[in-house]
Amino acid sequence: MGWVGVSERVIAAQGTSSVASLFASDYARLVQHLSVVAQSREAAAEAVQEAFVQAHLHWDRIGGYDDPVAWVRRVAINRIRNHHRGVARARAALRRLANDTPAVAPEPVVDRVEVAQALAQLSAKQRLAVVLHHLEGLPVADTAREMGVSPGTVKAHLHRARAALRPLLEDHHG
Repeated sequence: MGWVGVSERVIAAQGTSSVASLFASDYARLVQHLSVVAQSREAAAEAVQEAFVQAHLHWDRIGGYDDPVAWVRRVAINRIRNHHRGVARARAALRRLANDTPAVAPEPVVDRVEVAQALAQLSAKQRLAVVLHHLEGLPVADTAREMGVSPGTVKAHLHRARAALRPLLEDHHG
């Protein structure tokens, strides 16, 4: 029997039918939707299961919320994000250990024309974020205020812009 069956039995055996009914009605949907975020059905299932265990342990508080499913979803998303950060840290550490090159990479040689041509291939919002943050030197919060968006949106634009620029600029000097 999988983890899900065990969770249902434990919750039901302890008489918390509200958690059990929440689990029965929302577990599959949460796993399906969060699989997209986790990029793995197994990782999503594990995160949702852990969130339901936490809901069970704290049901006296969680049960009084207007939307306990929203709490379970938030906890599951946080677990997925923590997992992704841990995987990213582990990969970075392995790359550092495996890399025989010096810790400081040499400065790339890219001229202004190449940078301008590469920037021209970005979306308008990505280009604006790069100009304000990297060229103007504005912090993310000030860039967000200038663009009329949230700091998270600025970070997303910057991330996508860097990902798009990397191959364009490395093609000339990589």
